[in-house]
Amino acid sequence: MDTHGSKQPTITMLLSLNTTDPSDASAAIVGGKAASLARLYKIPSLQPHAPLSYALTTAFFRPWLEILKTSNEYIECQNDGISQDRLEVVCNGLKLSCKTLPLDAAQDRALKEMSSKIEQDFKHGLAAVRSSAVEEDGTDQSFAGIFETKLGVRASQLEDALRECFASKFDPRVLHYMAKQKASGSKDDVGFAVVVMEMVDSVVAGVAFSANPLNSDRDECVIDSSWGLGESVVDGSVTADRFIYEKVKKKIVHQAIGHKPVEKRLDLANGQVLSLTVGSDRCDAFSLTTKTLDELVELVGLVEKEYGYPMDVEWAYTQDILVLLQARPITTLFWIDDNMITKPGEQRILYYDINIASEATTTTPFHHMDMFLFNRMRNALIGLPEEMRVFRNDPQMPVFNASTRQYGNLSIYFKFITPKYCAKECLVLDPYLSSLFASKDCSRKKYRLEKLPKGVNIRNFIWILRQVPVLKFHRIARKFHKDPEKGKLRYLEILKNDIANLKALEERGCSDKGLVHYFEELIQCMMPSLTEELGLIMFLLFRLYQKMDNKRLFAKTEDERMEYDALCGGYEGDELMQINVSA
Repeated sequence: MDTHGSKQPTITMLLSLNTTDPSDASAAIVGGKAASLARLYKIPSLQPHAPLSYALTTAFFRPWLEILKTSNEYIECQNDGISQDRLEVVCNGLKLSCKTLPLDAAQDRALKEMSSKIEQDFKHGLAAVRSSAVEEDGTDQSFAGIFETKLGVRASQLEDALRECFASKFDPRVLHYMAKQKASGSKDDVGFAVVVMEMVDSVVAGVAFSANPLNSDRDECVIDSSWGLGESVVDGSVTADRFIYEKVKKKIVHQAIGHKPVEKRLDLANGQVLSLTVGSDRCDAFSLTTKTLDELVELVGLVEKEYGYPMDVEWAYTQDILVLLQARPITTLFWIDDNMITKPGEQRILYYDINIASEATTTTPFHHMDMFLFNRMRNALIGLPEEMRVFRNDPQMPVFNASTRQYGNLSIYFKFITPKYCAKECLVLDPYLSSLFASKDCSRKKYRLEKLPKGVNIRNFIWILRQVPVLKFHRIARKFHKDPEKGKLRYLEILKNDIANLKALEERGCSDKGLVHYFEELIQCMMPSLTEELGLIMFLLFRLYQKMDNKRLFAKTEDERMEYDALCGGYEGDELMQINVSA
C-alpha cells in the first residue's frame, strides 16, 4: 500500500499490486483483474516474473460514477426495453460525458502520484492501462475483451487513458453482458477500477491455458503465441502458433505453425504501438522453442496450483525474462465430478453423457428427484426390481449416476467393441452419437481399459440379463409378427386402460403415503403399455430398422437409396421427425 507518511484519501484510491497483501486488494476494492494479479504476484516463485503494477481502485472512479448516475442518459440505459439504436445513442452520450467529468482533490492526488511512479519507476516511462471491473475475470464471468485497454501510456497521457477506460464501461456490449448477469442473479451494477502496469516490450507473447479448453482435458496445456505484443494474438491480426503440451509426460503432443505476417511492437521513443512486417524467415516459423515452452508450462502450472483450478494466463517474453501479465479462471471448461477425474499419469477414462440423445436431449443439470425418476423408470422399463440399482454412484461401473448427470463408462465397453462398430450401429437411430464415436477424440487405443474394474465381470452381466424379462418381451413381439392387426387392437386396448388409470390417479392426487409412492403408482399405470412397446422395439422394430438400413446402404439405385434413407431417417411431413426437430 502506498502512503505519504500521513493518512490521506489516496491510500484507498491507489494500491501497489506487487506489495499489497491480497486480502487488502479484494475484487470489491481493486476489481477482479487487479485482485487476481495481487494474488499472483505474492507467489514467491512468480515474483521475478511480475512487472510493476498498481491499481486505481473503485474509490477513485466512484465520484465519476455517482455523477453519471444522476444523468438522464444513465437512467435511460438501465431500461430493459430500450432499443438497440437508442442504446447506441445514449451510450455515446455517456462516453462523451466521461471526457469532462471533474477530478476532486483526492482523485487529483492519486492521479499525480501514479503519474510520478510512471515517470520515475517504470522502465522506459511507459504504462499499460487496463480495466479491472469488480466482477471481471471471475469464475462465473470474465468481461474479457469488452473493456478498453491503452498501451504505451506516458505520465502526461494517464488521465486521458483512465477516462477512455472508464468510458468503455458504458459500451453497449458491456451493458448487454451486465444484463445477462443480472438475469442470472448477479449485481445490477459493476464497480470499476483500473490496473496501471509497467509496459512490457515483448518479443514473443500470447496466452496459455492450463487445461485444454477445446476438450476440457486437465492434463494438457494449450499455448497460442506470436511475435511481438500479445495484442496480435487477441485481435486476430495473425494466426498464432499453437502448442498442446502434455503436462504429465512433459512433452509436446501437437504443434501447428501459424501465419504471422505482422507483429505489434512498442516504439519506445513515443510509446506508440507499431504494426511491422515480419520477414519470411519468421513469418511461418515457430515463435517458441522447446526450452521456452517448458519454462512457460512450468510457471502456468504454478499459477493453477495456487488458484486450485484451471487458469487462462497472458504472458510475454522480453529479451531477458518471461513476464506474467494476467491470470483468470477458464470459464468454458466442461465440469465433471471430482471422482470422475483421473489423477495425473493414470489411465484416461472416456465417459458418455447418456442423456444426450437425438430424441431425448437434455443438457441442464438434474436434481435429486430427476435422478430418482430416471433410475426408477429405467428399472421398470427393463423389468428389474426396485431394490436393484443399475445406475450406482461409482464411475467405475458401466453406467452410473454423477451428482447431476448420468454417464456411461465407454472405456469398459471399448474392451470388447470398437468405436467404429459403435458409430456404424448408431448411424441411423442417433447420427449425433454416431459422429462422436467416429471422431478422432474417441480413440480405443487411448481409452480402452486393460483390466475390468472390480465387480464388472461376465457372471454379473449374465445375472443382470437373467433379471430382464426377455422371454416376455419376445412373446409380445412374436404375437405382433404373427397377426399385426390383432396385436395392434390388443395394444390399443391396453393403452386405453393405462390412460384411464392415469386420469383416475391424477384426479385422486398424491396420497398421504408421499410423493415417492405416488410416482411408483404412476409407473405402474404406464407399465402394461410400455411393456408392449419395449417388446416391439427390442424384437421387431430394431430388426426392421436394421433391414431397412442395409437396403439403404446397399441400394442398387439412387432412388432406392433415397427412399430407404427417408424411411430410416425421416422425411418432410413425417410427424416423428417434426417432433424431434421442434424438440
